[in-house]
Amino acid sequence: MHFNYRGAFFFDMLCKDVTYYLESWAPKEIAWERDNVGLQVGTENRRLKNILLSLDLTTSVVDEAINRNCNLIITHHSALFYPLHKIDTENDRTSKMIERLLKNNITLYSTHTNLDMAKGGVSFQLANKLKLQNLNFLKNLAGNQVKLVVFVPATQLNQVADAIHSHGGGIIGDYSHCSFRTDGTGTFMGSVSSNPTIGKKGKLEKAEEIKLEIIVDSFRLSKVISAMKHAHPYEEVAYDLYPLKNENENYGLGVVGELSTPMTANNFLMYVTTSLKIKNL
Repeated sequence: MHFNYRGAFFFDMLCKDVTYYLESWAPKEIAWERDNVGLQVGTENRRLKNILLSLDLTTSVVDEAINRNCNLIITHHSALFYPLHKIDTENDRTSKMIERLLKNNITLYSTHTNLDMAKGGVSFQLANKLKLQNLNFLKNLAGNQVKLVVFVPATQLNQVADAIHSHGGGIIGDYSHCSFRTDGTGTFMGSVSSNPTIGKKGKLEKAEEIKLEIIVDSFRLSKVISAMKHAHPYEEVAYDLYPLKNENENYGLGVVGELSTPMTANNFLMYVTTSLKIKNL
């Protein structure tokens, strides 16, 4: 599948603008641990011309990308799933394709099991083709979230919360900006080398603060904490991290749904082949 859009906006885009969007939907970190997803060949800092989509990378796909002036190929299956021990451009098919991609300034990117496990991803699209209703993951991923708890002066609460939310914190299913907020009193005493935002060093201080609680995916945590600290007014930010065993509402394996009308197993198999336009199942 080939995308060719001649609008000015498209020519202002880099390959990384497309891959950033894909990863915000299907993060690389949720892929099967042995999968190889993301950038395969080239650079994401290349100015985008045209995009070619393919299930696999083949010689004919590379030919088509060159002929259609596509400098970004996005495949579902990784071209580099198995480690390469050498780049043999004379005898190895994969090595030959890599050489041609590099010589023609083409970026190769793959999104595989992460797209399988994302809400709205491959499994959901198959379910939509079958017109299934009330879709849910067959099995949600679990154990990949933490609860971030940070204590913030009331006057700076919104700027800290916005920083966390803007980096992916507080997403639960179809809801974003989820948090819980509790009023309280914080105490602290700065040392002689401190530079307290509130009160004076060497004196026990009390401050009206808000306890802000937000769920964060583990793979987003580093960026969330960095953004939180940057937005927080205190010299030393007091925060806690609690590992969670919750099922993640946003990612999982497979999809289950309901047919609009019951049918026998044989009729269902016929329905699948017809709906998906396939000869064998």
